[in-house]
Amino acid sequence: MVIIVTLIAAFLIVFVIRKHTGVMHLAMLAGLGIYTMFHEIITNFISQTAGDIDSEFVNMIIYAILVVGFPLLLFLKSSRGGLSGILRLVEAAMTAIVVAVLLAEPLSFFFSFDSIATEMHNLIVQIEPPVLLASIIVAYLDILLSRRL
Repeated sequence: MVIIVTLIAAFLIVFVIRKHTGVMHLAMLAGLGIYTMFHEIITNFISQTAGDIDSEFVNMIIYAILVVGFPLLLFLKSSRGGLSGILRLVEAAMTAIVVAVLLAEPLSFFFSFDSIATEMHNLIVQIEPPVLLASIIVAYLDILLSRRL
């Protein structure tokens, strides 16, 4: 259920705040790459520094910050505009889907009591690669079709 709420919230945020999403998509993918390369180093450092914090908890927080937190800040700082018409709906839906797909693992971790989130996470793992490829295409289209960069 929490993943569905995240999907709806992400759609509304992107649709209502009329800004370019291309940079956000690319930043999410960059955050995913940074997480993949450096999460063990960062997690070990924070776990050793902070003391009694569960390393899996720290790992999920780092993932959420790198993959959605920083890209959301970039989205909020980006210029106004973006696509219009039906493309705007597609762009908002695609962004919401990507956010939900990327946040499925931490959400199912933090809300382990939500059985729907766990089941959705298992489904989302299978569709993640094509969704990320579509995200790259939408990002480049947004950047290429924007009037100002």
